[in-house]
Amino acid sequence: MAPAVDIKTRTVFFVVGNPSPDLYGAIRPGDNLYTDSMVAVDLDKGTYKWHSQYIAHDVWDLDAVSPPILTQAKDGSGKMVDVVIHGGKTGHIYVHERSTGKLIRFSEAMVPQENMWVLPTKTGARMLPGANGGVEWSPMAINPKTRMAYAANLHQPMTYHVEESPYPGGKLWLGGAFKTIPGEQQSGRLVAVNMDNGKVAWS
Repeated sequence: MAPAVDIKTRTVFFVVGNPSPDLYGAIRPGDNLYTDSMVAVDLDKGTYKWHSQYIAHDVWDLDAVSPPILTQAKDGSGKMVDVVIHGGKTGHIYVHERSTGKLIRFSEAMVPQENMWVLPTKTGARMLPGANGGVEWSPMAINPKTRMAYAANLHQPMTYHVEESPYPGGKLWLGGAFKTIPGEQQSGRLVAVNMDNGKVAWS
């Protein structure tokens, strides 16, 4: 996804997709850095500055894909600081201190959440907002005057099925499947979140 560039500090901020195979994590032990992360890199040297991993060892396809945005927000003490924000497939907006990557806050859930961290099974484990849920590819918008970030979210309940599968040679490698649930409503939701306190203002 498109990065954000801070010319003042000569820093590039970008988000990273999920590890593969998506759902079968046994073949890739550990945190799987730097997947599902925001990463800051020196613009001139290409060297690592910091990272913040949202989900270690992701087996839910909840990768970080909405473009980061540079803005300002209040820190924990109420001081206005430079931040970089990201809308997650988890259904939260994450606010990071721009210089260090410190997570200042994450917002209230913008969509329903259920069994968020249940492990995929052979028969299928129910979870929502689902693999496409929360804020996926959609870029957010901000209004510095109202202190709001606006995010398009998806509510899509799914069952997660895991299956051991060999590397298919450059093709999509899921290690199972995530499936929508017949009869369960899917919906989109536009949500406004206050960047200074993480509260949902309206949806």
